[in-house]
Amino acid sequence: FDSNPKFTLLMGDVLEQNFQEKVGEPVKVVANIPYYITSPIIHKLIENRNIINEIYIMVQKEVAERICAKEGKERSVLTLSVEYYGEAEYLFTIPKEDFVPIPKIDSAFMSIKLRKDNKYEKLVSEKVFFKYVKAAFATKRKNILNNLSKLGFTKAELKEKLSTIGIEGNRRAESISIDEYIELIRVLEEK
Repeated sequence: FDSNPKFTLLMGDVLEQNFQEKVGEPVKVVANIPYYITSPIIHKLIENRNIINEIYIMVQKEVAERICAKEGKERSVLTLSVEYYGEAEYLFTIPKEDFVPIPKIDSAFMSIKLRKDNKYEKLVSEKVFFKYVKAAFATKRKNILNNLSKLGFTKAELKEKLSTIGIEGNRRAESISIDEYIELIRVLEEK
């Protein structure tokens, strides 16, 4: 790859890298990452979205399924983090039998295409969005009404606001789409 001016190999701890210094123009990241630090790596790459526009990574299959989940119990704060900044796509599975020695888990190759013009950030700031999403997922088995009441709202206030946008108070955090979260946060932030 030495002869390709568009290829740069960065060696070292990805969490310690200063991408701003090492990369001058928008890039695509292609990586096989350590599975035990998948979330911190994805967050680090997203933080550098001004110079990274596409991410292609191999991760544990279940993690890729969670990140790319549209709705259901697989969704998490990480799913919504990725959705807030870009679009994730599950590309393909790499069976454990393709490795030597054979690991205990299957892997998956996925992509994250980061938005330069973030439609969600224009509606709800990053700080406010994550305050609500983290509260919504704080207790996995509780519903949205119980979890969001920890932000200082009464249950009566929450029920009223939720009903105005058609969200049932007994829904769980993982069943709510990013568009519903944006709408919900905007309604709750109205003074």
